[in-house]
Amino acid sequence: DDDDNNNNDKEEEEEEEEVKYIPELLAAWEDGKILGGGSQMKPTAKLGGAGLALIALCGLETIHPGTTPLQELRQLGNFIQYLQNDEDGSFTCRYKPHKGGKDTSFVSLYYPGEAALGLIALAELEDDESLFKQRWIKIATRALLYLETLRRNQELDEVEPDHWALLATARLLPLLDDSSSDYWHVYRHAIKVMTSMVSVVDTVDDLLEVHGCHTQDGRTCPTSTRLEGLLAGLTFLKEDELFLQDDGLPAIPLKERILQFVQYGADFVLRAQEESHAHASMHGAVPVRFLADADSSVEEMRTNKKDTEVRIDYVQHSISAMMAYEQMLLHQGPYESWASRKEKISRGVSNVRHKVADVIRHPAQEENQGALLWMLLVVMLVMVVAGNIVMNQSKGGSSAIKKSE
Repeated sequence: DDDDNNNNDKEEEEEEEEVKYIPELLAAWEDGKILGGGSQMKPTAKLGGAGLALIALCGLETIHPGTTPLQELRQLGNFIQYLQNDEDGSFTCRYKPHKGGKDTSFVSLYYPGEAALGLIALAELEDDESLFKQRWIKIATRALLYLETLRRNQELDEVEPDHWALLATARLLPLLDDSSSDYWHVYRHAIKVMTSMVSVVDTVDDLLEVHGCHTQDGRTCPTSTRLEGLLAGLTFLKEDELFLQDDGLPAIPLKERILQFVQYGADFVLRAQEESHAHASMHGAVPVRFLADADSSVEEMRTNKKDTEVRIDYVQHSISAMMAYEQMLLHQGPYESWASRKEKISRGVSNVRHKVADVIRHPAQEENQGALLWMLLVVMLVMVVAGNIVMNQSKGGSSAIKKSE
């Protein structure tokens, strides 16, 4: 998301100013040496960089605790707070020591959402009784409330496709009191962003005409990021939210509309992945643009050709989107509540079956294989019988209801 790199070198020619050292702050820095290519960029710390660093490092902590000292993570959080405007929750997006510190000449669409998500990830690592936990939650909430205020009166076609805000919202709402106004302002903002994302075409048929590309121009990364946001939104979307269609068509559940966009968008991204072995270094890559069997009436479409440029974010966002899509299809992770009782029982039986197979394959367990195998088979039978009883009772209850009606 280095959406301002092109302007960095020109701005470095401006007169330098002195800046005082501020303790207890830690930032993710970049400069010309890191960027390479003869860049003259001087050390710069971006709000988005601090947010992404927190997301990555806190994620690593959930896998390998103790990799990064908590104090350093908190210093990154302090830096984000330092860049936040106390009055309205907005942010200064860049910090340049050679310009005196905060640089307000650039405003980023994505940085506030990235920063909020990073702070929420940090809050999840803190103890429940910790004052730090509430501190990070408060800063992240103010960031999303600022975005809500900013977009409250915008038309749907003016609302930016802020997937980072949706990812942050999915993690923040469980930490908020659902009877508070903050909760509902953050929630309504997310609904507006998602509704905007799925309003870019009139009908799903229009989306099919562009092969599921959400931006209708063959670009892969914008579709991947929108998928990330929509899939995150599905984890907290209320069932009674409606999508109002144009041309006199009846309203449909917003969830239904989003699922259609997710299905066709995921198909587009999966087909865009490079499968040819002709260039081994490109195998598995996701190029900037994928245009297959394009309708000649669609502008800027070139039939059966791919743009070969590949950037790390094209690949990263497609991977993140497909991981979330897989979880949704399998009803795992944040989508586990979608699974029916029958699915949960089937999954439990499958898990037991795998355990049985592991025991049979493990040579160290050979002496106990017989007893363990019988015990696990009994457990499987009990789960199946219990599942059938539950399902039969459920069917009986449904019949009783229908009769009483």
